[in-house]
Amino acid sequence: MESAGNMFIGWMKWILIVAGVGGLLICGIMMAVGRRNRSAFAADGAAGIPWVLAGLTCGAVAAVVVGTVIPD
Repeated sequence: MESAGNMFIGWMKWILIVAGVGGLLICGIMMAVGRRNRSAFAADGAAGIPWVLAGLTCGAVAAVVVGTVIPD
């Protein structure tokens, strides 16, 4: 059961990293596209960056908490 749990947590970590990078790229694209005559689109992209970073931070904190509560 331990190996299955470790594999599941590993997959979730990589999904979080890929989704975070994708989210930051999407926010950057929105800001670049919205630069001309679509200021609301650019503002939405800029407003999304803190949310993506908050999600990545929660994932990093979760890994530390789980590592502390359940030592190897």
